[in-house]
Amino acid sequence: MLTRIERIALGSDRAAKIMAVRAAIARIAEIDSGWRDCSVVARSVETGAPAMPLTDWELMSGARERALAVRDILMQQKLEAHLYVGLEGGFHSISVDGEWHTFLRGWAYVTDSERGSF
Repeated sequence: MLTRIERIALGSDRAAKIMAVRAAIARIAEIDSGWRDCSVVARSVETGAPAMPLTDWELMSGARERALAVRDILMQQKLEAHLYVGLEGGFHSISVDGEWHTFLRGWAYVTDSERGSF
């Protein structure tokens, strides 16, 4: 059974994040035609995440907050989406053999309002 995904809501209005979601949709649509006509609705949201998250916990929390915040905004606007997405990028540092290494990391959280996953 083919599931049509017509609208994805993104908890950000930043161009890079919108382009990332559109690129992911295009890749999925190559193998699942139910995604071919999917549109992205982007909204600026407020989160408790710092301007530059420095741990996986902050990144994951920020991504989840973004997805839930855009869901709430769309509900207030009497709009729905099949999926609500939050993306959060920042740094993650770890010590390896006494040396600190810092990596640029990104987390995504997606929910359909019933289930959610990173």
